[in-house]
Amino acid sequence: RGLEAGADNFIIKPYEPQDIDTRIQNVIATRNSSVPGESGSAFEITLADGKHTITSNRRQILDILLSTYEIALRKNTELQEAHEQLNLLNEQLHKSVADLKLANRDLQAENAERLKVEKALADANKKLQLMASITRHDLHNQLTAMREYLELSVARRIKNPEAAWANVADALAVVNQTINTVEFTGEYQKIGVKSPVWHNAKILVDTSEKYTNTGAVRIENTLPDSLEIFADPLIMKVFSNLIDNAVRYGKTITTITFRYEESGEEGTIFCEDDGVGVADGEKEKIFAYEYGLNTGLGLFLAKEILSITGITIRETGIPGKGARFEIGCPHNAVRST
Repeated sequence: RGLEAGADNFIIKPYEPQDIDTRIQNVIATRNSSVPGESGSAFEITLADGKHTITSNRRQILDILLSTYEIALRKNTELQEAHEQLNLLNEQLHKSVADLKLANRDLQAENAERLKVEKALADANKKLQLMASITRHDLHNQLTAMREYLELSVARRIKNPEAAWANVADALAVVNQTINTVEFTGEYQKIGVKSPVWHNAKILVDTSEKYTNTGAVRIENTLPDSLEIFADPLIMKVFSNLIDNAVRYGKTITTITFRYEESGEEGTIFCEDDGVGVADGEKEKIFAYEYGLNTGLGLFLAKEILSITGITIRETGIPGKGARFEIGCPHNAVRST
C-alpha cells in the first residue's frame, strides 16, 4: 500500500528523531537527482487483500526494499539481543532455583536436626523424671523396709533368734533390690548417650553367648550373616539379657534359638526357648519397671534400648511350651548387606 500511495520510504515505531531526519534527507536527495530510466509506467499486482496499482519508479521500489532490509536487520539484532537477555535471565532463574533448592535442603536438614534435638531433650527429660522417681521413691521405700526388718531382728534377737534371722534375711533381700536399683540407674543413664549405629545381628548373638553363662543350654543362631539392625550401641545388652533370662527362668530349658523372618521391608528377630514359658498374665508385666525390681530390670532396659530406633519387643510364647520374644524392626532399622 505504501508503494501504491507513491511512498519513497517508510519507518516503523518506535523510532528516534534522527532516523526521521535521515530518511527525509535521503528522499530529498533522491528526488533532486535525475537518473535515466528511473521513471516507469504504472502496473498492477495482486496480494491477499486485493489488487494494487503501483506507480512508484524503480528507485522508489529499491529504496523501499532497502528500508525493509535495514529494518529486518535491526529487528533481527534486537531479537538476538532479546534472546541473549532471555538466556541470561533463564540462567539466573536456574541459579535462583538451585539456590532455593539448596536452601530448602538446608532447612529440611535443620528441621530434622531440630526434631532430633527435641526428641533427645524429651528422652532426657523422661530419663531424668524416672531417675528422680527412683531416687526419691524406690530407694526411700527400700531403705525404710530394710530399717524395719533390722529393727525387728534386733528386738527379737534374744527371745526369738529364729525370727530375728528371718528378718535379717528379709533385710538382705531388700539390699539386693537396692543394689538392682542402683545398677539400673547406672545402665539407664547410658541409653541414648551415643548415636545409633548398624550392628551385625548374628555377631551380636554370638558375642552375647560368649559373655553369658549358659551352662548346658545350647544356642542355635540361625540369623542371616548379612542381617544388620540400626540400634543404640547398648544393643548387645538386649541379647545378653534374653539369653540370661531364658537360662535363669526357663527351668526345663535345653535350647535357645535365634531366627529371622522378613515381611516386606520390615523384619522380626525371634528368640525362642523350650523352657516353661511366660504366664499369660505376665507377658506385658515383664517389661515394666516395677516388675523388674524383683526379678531384674534387664527386660525393661531392653525395651528402652530398642525403642531408641523404633524397634519393639514383645513376648508371644505359649505357657508351658517355652518363651518366644519377637523383636520387630521397622524398615529404617533393618537391612541386608
